Amino acid sequence: MAPVCLEARRTMVAQGKMPPSVHDFALEELRRANSEACTLLRHAPGWQKSTHVFMPGCQLAASRPDSVAILYARLREHLGPEVGLMLRCCGAPAEWAGREDLLEASLVTLREGVQEMGNPTVVVACPTCADILERRAPDVTSVSLYEVLAAGAGASPAVPATSRATLAVHDPCTARHHARTRAAVRDLLAGAGWPVEELPLSGERTECCGFGGLMLYADRELADEVVARRAACSSQPFVTYCAMCRDRYAAAGKPAIHVIDVLLDGAAALESAAVPGPGLVERHEARVRLKEELLRDIWGERVGPEHHTEIVVEMDEELRRALEEQLVRLDDVRAVIAHAERSRAFFVDSASGRRLASYRPRAVTYWVQYSPAETGYVLHGVYTHRMEVEGVEGGE
Repeated sequence: MAPVCLEARRTMVAQGKMPPSVHDFALEELRRANSEACTLLRHAPGWQKSTHVFMPGCQLAASRPDSVAILYARLREHLGPEVGLMLRCCGAPAEWAGREDLLEASLVTLREGVQEMGNPTVVVACPTCADILERRAPDVTSVSLYEVLAAGAGASPAVPATSRATLAVHDPCTARHHARTRAAVRDLLAGAGWPVEELPLSGERTECCGFGGLMLYADRELADEVVARRAACSSQPFVTYCAMCRDRYAAAGKPAIHVIDVLLDGAAALESAAVPGPGLVERHEARVRLKEELLRDIWGERVGPEHHTEIVVEMDEELRRALEEQLVRLDDVRAVIAHAERSRAFFVDSASGRRLASYRPRAVTYWVQYSPAETGYVLHGVYTHRMEVEGVEGGE
């Protein structure tokens, strides 16, 4: 069924039938993850060549940024000092959206980066990245991070017998055809002393967490139903090796940990099993910070903050959750306010003094209610729509 749906999307895109707003958020995330603010390609400090290059993937970089530097150091200890680093997205959202043009553009840049590094072996942490490289860029030599860790680089803290909770292994949907990776993850868990339980559907028959294929963006209710159904398959905490799977389950109330948590934190990993990861609208800023911190701490370079962070926006927690549910980035809110203040195109409520403005940066129009504050702006409400009014500049 997946190939049928994907081919239908490609056909709709080719015929101009696919509404651009359906996958706008995901494709914008791809663009941002591969922007100058987030991408990084470096040989190890002091080296001009690389035998391997570590590619954590855009989701692990957003969800577990602190782990990226630790894993990079561990790989250099195990594989040798000539291990480089690559931060970028593999282009999977473009493939899932039926946008072959965007996928190919992403892969061209990725290939050029690997060639620039001397064609090293790419050590891939994300199962989706591994799947994309194997199917769509077989000329790029790659290996799963978990196979490398299982071969000797994955020593983890000892787990006391009293802390050995049974973990139910969730295989990501993109690992269905990657048996070696699945086996390596189980070897790592066994070596760390964790008992595991296999879910009714696992391995080649594993189920999706509701994110794959961009389901979450196209039909959130269905995606939530899918993740809840999968979470109910076991009463045990889940362990997985996909950052998005882990965060999807935790957000749905299902305790879940990433296998990286097990390797780095031991039994303490369970303490954060129920803690949600960064929201969809927060992940970009996590990637930006990761690049800045890696350049500063490993390469001794400093980069300035992005210009959009200059606008300070305050809001309460309820409104923050609403932005997450509506897939509204804080950057987009800032863009609306910046556009309104620059153009003076806003309405003013005479009673409250609140301002109402709209802006259409891409395929979605954002309406923002806000008011000036001493240090920036206070956000009071956000509304979005996908209609485009003919003859009105910016689609307001």
